[in-house]
Amino acid sequence: MDRAIWRGYGIIGLTLLFLLVALPQTAWASRESFWGAQEFYTRKGHLRYLLLRPPHYDPHRTYELWVNLHGSPGCASHAIYQYRLEAQQRDVFLLAPQAPETDGIAYIRPDGRIDRYGFWNMRMDTRAVLTVLEDVQGRYPIDRNRIALLGFSAGCKMGWYLLAARPKLFCFFGGVANGFKHGHPPVSLKALRLAARHVPHFYAAGQADPFAGPMFYGTVRRLRACGFELRTAYPVGVGHDLPPSIKTPLLAFLDTVRARQRREGIRQGENSQALSRSAAHSRQAVFFVAACDLMLSGWAFFRSPLRRRHRAPPIR
Repeated sequence: MDRAIWRGYGIIGLTLLFLLVALPQTAWASRESFWGAQEFYTRKGHLRYLLLRPPHYDPHRTYELWVNLHGSPGCASHAIYQYRLEAQQRDVFLLAPQAPETDGIAYIRPDGRIDRYGFWNMRMDTRAVLTVLEDVQGRYPIDRNRIALLGFSAGCKMGWYLLAARPKLFCFFGGVANGFKHGHPPVSLKALRLAARHVPHFYAAGQADPFAGPMFYGTVRRLRACGFELRTAYPVGVGHDLPPSIKTPLLAFLDTVRARQRREGIRQGENSQALSRSAAHSRQAVFFVAACDLMLSGWAFFRSPLRRRHRAPPIR
């Protein structure tokens, strides 16, 4: 009797194994939407990314750009989904680069084709993200002074690598659900200190997140020591996720930074106009002085003894 039962379990196990091998991966693959974004590939390197344009796009003005990095494994659709509504409300571009390396897990695209989830190679993929960013700037009128960086999980860690590689490129960084192991950052402290002079930083993790939660306080101490203008969130009961208890304070801080940038831009514009008017007045003054000097020089020449000495004799 026991032998028959075990034989039955064996048959069931073999049947399940056969189904796993025989059935195509599409039978259990997830479907991923583009959430209104357009798919692009870079001219250099054929790197994939999704880009969500502002709802009232005008090619004759410049726009802010938010760059959001997905987790690992993940895809660009995840990054678009996280901030699509907020980007549309604020009339900004939302860019989601796709991690170049795949982990073999399949998903179904909106067109029915099969693609693979990707994961970030921290040391190698900074160049890939920067190539995607350059490609977007070549296609659309992006304000290079208003590029915000966002990242979730592995995308958060990837964000620190990008800050270290380009300390002055981004105007804001919002990193969620990752941290510094034992308080040690994955990149150069010197590079982070340089980035801290230019980039306001929001950092968050859930207290119930078994991965990032235990690293929260050590990460906060290190970021403050680097000199970042820092805002944080550490909500109770939140796991490895991006709920409103994290997203709301993140966006509030980002909006504060955006408002500050607009004021600084207006002030710089006014200063530039004042300098232009001053320069125009200076040019007019220089021209007036030069004209007066020329007139006085001519008058002095005609009145000089040398000029009288060479005067023609009178006709008798």
